[in-house]
Amino acid sequence: GKLDSFTTLANTCWRSRAYGDFWSYMMVAEGTVDIAAEPELELYDMAALVPIVREAGGTFTSLEGGNGASGTSAIASNGLLHEKARLALA
Repeated sequence: GKLDSFTTLANTCWRSRAYGDFWSYMMVAEGTVDIAAEPELELYDMAALVPIVREAGGTFTSLEGGNGASGTSAIASNGLLHEKARLALA
C-alpha cells in the first residue's frame, strides 16, 4: 500500500538507487546518501542499524514515526530531510 508514496518520493529526488537491506543504511551513516527507507522489515533486519545511523548523526524511525526499530518499516536519514521524507511516505 506504499508504492504510490514511494514512487512519488523517488520522483522528487535527484537520484534514487536500490542497494538492498543494510547497505543503504550504511551509506546514510557514511553520508553518501540522504535517505534510506523500506516499507516491510523485521526487527532482526534493522536492530543493529539504529545505533550505527544515530552515532553517525542521522535519524532512524519507522515510517509512522516510531523511535528506532519500532514497527515493521524503517526510514533513516541525515536528519535534515527526515520528517519531510517520512511524511511523504506515511
